[in-house]
Amino acid sequence: LSLSGKISGVEILTWKCHSEAETEIDHPDSSCVRTMFNIDLIVSGLSRVQGHTSAKKVIGFLPLCFAWLLMGFLYYKGSILCHFNLLHHPNITVKVSSYLVIILGNIWCFFLSWSYLQCIFAKELLWTENDLILHRAFSTYCRKCHQYRPLRAHHCSWCGRCIDKMDHHCPWIGGCVGRHNYKFFYLVLVYTVLLDFAAFVFFFILFWTGVLRWGQVHSLILLCGSVAFSVFILLAFHTHLLLFNQTTIEFFSNPEFKTKLPTLSKRGMIRNIENVLGEKKIFWLVPDVFDRSTPVFTV
Repeated sequence: LSLSGKISGVEILTWKCHSEAETEIDHPDSSCVRTMFNIDLIVSGLSRVQGHTSAKKVIGFLPLCFAWLLMGFLYYKGSILCHFNLLHHPNITVKVSSYLVIILGNIWCFFLSWSYLQCIFAKELLWTENDLILHRAFSTYCRKCHQYRPLRAHHCSWCGRCIDKMDHHCPWIGGCVGRHNYKFFYLVLVYTVLLDFAAFVFFFILFWTGVLRWGQVHSLILLCGSVAFSVFILLAFHTHLLLFNQTTIEFFSNPEFKTKLPTLSKRGMIRNIENVLGEKKIFWLVPDVFDRSTPVFTV
């Protein structure tokens, strides 16, 4: 008797009861009977895990929808609606300055959307056993994945796998922030602060000059101001991490783990920035499309 196959992506190794063991199939204590029972438990357990994974995907999709809806709402209010209100405004200075802000906001909105998409769809870093053998000093063992991994990789319980240089699991991108997409995540914070702060000032100027009434802009001013302030605090924290070549997990980890990474901040701040944003300073704020799927085994 043999059984082989793949159930929900989990490979079940070929199971065989040889001829001398097949004679025991009628006995209730037979190893074959117990193995068949265990396989039934595995199949039923995998079905529950598959349902749990589907629920995770649905839950993880909701913050993405909310983020895109919020961006679309602010874009509609800031560009399209204000355009019609400024179209017949008598003050030329207000019209020209407002349209300049709208053009600048559209550019920032483009880079924000580009960075956000790159952050979501960036390829995760892959490593092989040969890579880990060659860089044994920069690898650790994961007891959940039962495999070796790069030194700064951590296991994400939500994603169910190890992420190289994992910073945190972010529900707003539906995945983890790690070495493969940390630049894009940082640029999302930068352009979110710039765009929301510009929108805050823009709506306040439109109210101050009489283009829009307070009832039309008070909710937008409060929304943009609160988002800009909260994201700015997060941006300041990640700027500190960027300058000192740390992740959120490493920042809050115990001192014993930090002693394993002795060269984290000894390369200098500029070198740490180049390690994430790129060596060409002119492209630091551009969400490039270079392949980042090559594993890095140095700190």
